[in-house]
Amino acid sequence: MKLLDTKHKSDEELQGETCQTALFHTVRLGAKSEILFNERSPLSVLSPSECHLSGTDADLPDCASTMSQSEREALLADLKKENDALTKLESKTNLETWLAGIIRQARSAAMENGSESDNEENNDSVRVMEM
Repeated sequence: MKLLDTKHKSDEELQGETCQTALFHTVRLGAKSEILFNERSPLSVLSPSECHLSGTDADLPDCASTMSQSEREALLADLKKENDALTKLESKTNLETWLAGIIRQARSAAMENGSESDNEENNDSVRVMEM
């Protein structure tokens, strides 16, 4: 099942599918623990436009400094493919709006379910869904 395949689906079905994603659960847990939306937190949700890379060595992690030039070039080529895939997806969909909707929905769910215990939270099942 593809998450962005919305043909013949009601709003309720789409909302239910969204609530089963790892992104939704991550944002909900982050909102519940207040770690994602706290100004002092080192963690935050990046918008799709913030995820584009420059395609230079500056994009590589520190451990890449010990790699050979050909290994770094191969890694940068893979990162370019990811950049291109993100650009293509952004041109076909409105990811910024979609992400904002998931964040709103997850924060609301965190507020509504604030009384759940951590054990109940850890027992939630999350399905990985294709975009």
